[in-house]
Amino acid sequence: MKQSVFLSAVIIITLAVALGLYIFVLGNPQNFKPGDTAKHQPINLLGTVYTGGVIVPILITLTLMNITIVFERTFSLRKAQGKGSMTAFLKRVQAALTGGKIEDAIKECDAQRGSAANIIRSGLIRYKEVLADNNLDGEKKMAETKRAIEEATALETPLLERNLIALSTIASVATMFGLLGTVIGMIRAFAALAAQGGA
Repeated sequence: MKQSVFLSAVIIITLAVALGLYIFVLGNPQNFKPGDTAKHQPINLLGTVYTGGVIVPILITLTLMNITIVFERTFSLRKAQGKGSMTAFLKRVQAALTGGKIEDAIKECDAQRGSAANIIRSGLIRYKEVLADNNLDGEKKMAETKRAIEEATALETPLLERNLIALSTIASVATMFGLLGTVIGMIRAFAALAAQGGA
């Protein structure tokens, strides 16, 4: 639900911004020769882009959506990394476990936060529980710990992969719209050549 609301808001806002850019910046009368406004004869690059037609605001929308999702992913992945250096965190956890101090390792995970820390914390808590259970042999204890780590990984993975499908879909669709714009431009160019040749 939260993800669909985010993507819906991104689509609406970027479409509004793209239309504003297309109409008010690219379509500004200063970008065209004065006088005949019906033909839109551009005098600079902005005017030339405006003459691309309806494909231009769609491409601007897709570009802005991609940029927005890339920023969202960057912030989310930085948050998922946790506080501080991951290398230093892993060394502290390893040192605590080497010393047999599981509680200290769990406290390090609580202090670090982030996806990796949550996964390691789940594994350590389960390992601590099965270590106290004398009914399980070493292999079953390892299997239980592994299962806890896999469950925690399954919970953290969707947070890390959020909006990646939208990002790849936008990239594919933008390519198709770009090719459509190229074909439309070629058709217009050949039509203009034919009109001049017939005159």
